[in-house]
Amino acid sequence: NVYEILAVDGVDGCWIGPLDLSKSLGVEYGGRVHEEAIALVLEACKMNGKIPGIWTGEHAGPRLEQGFLFVTASSDTGFVKRGAAGTIKELSDYR
Repeated sequence: NVYEILAVDGVDGCWIGPLDLSKSLGVEYGGRVHEEAIALVLEACKMNGKIPGIWTGEHAGPRLEQGFLFVTASSDTGFVKRGAAGTIKELSDYR
């Protein structure tokens, strides 16, 4: 029903939680059927002039290239870990 849902006035976009989607559909995460479902949502967004969004973890680039406009590039924990790792690396240069 993605085309009908995204045609509703007042709905500005759709954000996909890929793991939630795979579980809801009962399909393998990252498998062919899963990727086809993601592409279908993206197409429905484009056809209805809505903003397509998706959680990507640390792999936002390919989803941006695919046409998603709103990507969640990491979690709070991921950003903190990368920031801390960068600081540790920077400070280790002073030993």
